[in-house]
Amino acid sequence: MSSFFQKLMQKVKIQKSISNILIFLKEHWYYILICSALALSVSYRIEAYAINRQFWFDEAQLAMNFIKSSGILWVFKPLDNLQIAPPLFLAIVKFFTVLFGTSEYAFRLFPFIASIAGIFAFYKFSKKFLKTKHSTIIANVLFAISFQMIRFSSEFKQYGCDSLIFMLVLMWICNIDTDRLTLKKVLKYSVVFTILFFLSQPVIFALFGFVAVNILKNFKNYKIYLIPVVPLICAFIYKFSMPKYLRDFMDYFWSNEVGFVSFNNLSEFLRGNYEFFLQGSSYMALLLPFALIGLCIIFMQNKTINRVFFFAFLGAIIASALHFYPFTSKMVLFLFPIYFVAIAKCFDFNLQDEKINRILKILLLFTAFFVLFLFQSKIICKNRINILQNMSQAREITIILKQNFNPKTDIILLPSLSKSLFEYYSFEYGLKIDDSKIFNINTLDFSKFTKDVSLIKTNKSLNGKHIWIAGYFLDKTQLSDDIKNWINKNVKIDYKIAPSTRTYLYCVKLKK
Repeated sequence: MSSFFQKLMQKVKIQKSISNILIFLKEHWYYILICSALALSVSYRIEAYAINRQFWFDEAQLAMNFIKSSGILWVFKPLDNLQIAPPLFLAIVKFFTVLFGTSEYAFRLFPFIASIAGIFAFYKFSKKFLKTKHSTIIANVLFAISFQMIRFSSEFKQYGCDSLIFMLVLMWICNIDTDRLTLKKVLKYSVVFTILFFLSQPVIFALFGFVAVNILKNFKNYKIYLIPVVPLICAFIYKFSMPKYLRDFMDYFWSNEVGFVSFNNLSEFLRGNYEFFLQGSSYMALLLPFALIGLCIIFMQNKTINRVFFFAFLGAIIASALHFYPFTSKMVLFLFPIYFVAIAKCFDFNLQDEKINRILKILLLFTAFFVLFLFQSKIICKNRINILQNMSQAREITIILKQNFNPKTDIILLPSLSKSLFEYYSFEYGLKIDDSKIFNINTLDFSKFTKDVSLIKTNKSLNGKHIWIAGYFLDKTQLSDDIKNWINKNVKIDYKIAPSTRTYLYCVKLKK
């Protein structure tokens, strides 16, 4: 009999425990789900940073400014290697390189820290636009699984940081009471916006949105007009103090990338941004209609942060049309958080029928976490780590050259896009090759290529000696047919090493 009562009591305890668990889940489901999404989002960024992927050419070109420059004031001067980056961003990175050296980890530490902070900033940011718990969870799941946000979380460029700064500034300025402005506060805001601009350039669009909204609110408040004066003066000085060749190059580059919108290139402009948004994230293609609908809803809602964002977005388009700021690819990564909010905005409602409403929420959350499960298990975006690792294999090339290059007899043909990668990894791994042994060649312009290489071919002292062609970063499809034909006719390949599609190393002899 006692055995029967013991089993009965155990059964009662189990039922009570299950009941307590169900009650706990019912009361705290939101915090369990949102914390799970945030934790996974952090883990994806740690994963991308921890693989210590190798620099690609744009990162190396920026990194070489740190290696070749001493002190700190150079961050306010025009950069070498056709690079542009906010001075305070560079100053913070400089601080980390002083502490931790010039490895890829050190250069990427600040973008990585900013990306982790961005996860929690986005949670607060999404709540400013969304009113329901299930839509907030959906937005944060989308933020977690965006390949581009993961990629730039561990890339030595300022674009990942831009999204964090833009979110924080947008949330901050919407709490400023412009009816009680004093000249002292105007000066304070001007200085703060100027400092923030030198940390992240898209801040100027948030300022544009803030000023536009408050002018429409009370155009007689002259103090509003004073706030952007200093930041705009500094922005124009910063832009036009750059060397003309750098401004011309950037204008040419971003025109080719269709970063400057006009009526003539509208379809290419939209296609370029569409392709960048889906790069590595093709699974989000079905959600783009929701993003467009959600943006329309956000623009129509009469909330301060919505209106400020609308004018900030408009300011970025105007800046693009005026060739001040490219509105394309990585340059608009700061807008990605609002795209995820816009998608979730389409589901930001509650139905009157409580039973149907509960079923709908369960279906939406189940779908969101099912997609998160597919991402986590690499069923979707399964090659995300391989994509990052194969952007460059410059480290391997440097090690091979250090082990095999004969400084007495060999020379290197260095394609134009490979120069900074060669210099950076040579510095990091102690590869010392005399400048007289290095020939920079143009791999995109055949006339320049043949001129460069013909000088080497006519050097009879090189007959029978090894010539290394080190392509640290070059998509082979970029080689013109003329250059490929020249190589086939004039070069005997002893052997080649091709660690990835964008990295190759040939050891050749010129044919007599």
